[in-house]
Amino acid sequence: MEIPLRKKEAPVAMEEMEHLISEFLVSSTAKEVSISTQDSSIFTSWKSGPTLGELLDAIPSLNTWAVTGTSELVGRYQLSKGKHKGTVITDRAHSPSELSLAVVRFRNSKNRMADTTKDADLRELFEILEIAAPVEGFQLPDLMSSALLEHAQDTYDFEAAKSEIEVLKELSKQLDRVGYDILWNEAFLRIE
Repeated sequence: MEIPLRKKEAPVAMEEMEHLISEFLVSSTAKEVSISTQDSSIFTSWKSGPTLGELLDAIPSLNTWAVTGTSELVGRYQLSKGKHKGTVITDRAHSPSELSLAVVRFRNSKNRMADTTKDADLRELFEILEIAAPVEGFQLPDLMSSALLEHAQDTYDFEAAKSEIEVLKELSKQLDRVGYDILWNEAFLRIE
């Protein structure tokens, strides 16, 4: 038997939900924001900026709205379970700096490089990309990511990349080539 202990939220109408999502994305660091509606679905897309986790935190009434989408890393995903009256369909592209940070954070947490041929590693990278970093102001991963991008830009054209997996693979290769300890030292010297 299911016993709901929290207060039920009033359902949010499609127009209000569209407005809330639009307001959240436009006021954030998101780029190339697009929002449209059709039937009982809201289609959202953006490049870089807020994570899916941050979007979920900003949306009320998740009990009446399903949040789904597709990602090159994990395929089709659904972030809310159960029956819903409407669907928010997301499409979020990641910038090279976000992908670089994911590679660094993966290496920090697993003590090994991500293997872009393994579904489990791609899922982990997706989770790293879509869950906001829990600690604000911890500069070392950000600085390591910036240093990794600087090294990679010498030999790799991110604009010509055909896929996010290709970029992740290249960044992992560059991290291995440069060396984690060297990037850590470069980043440590940049801490202000």
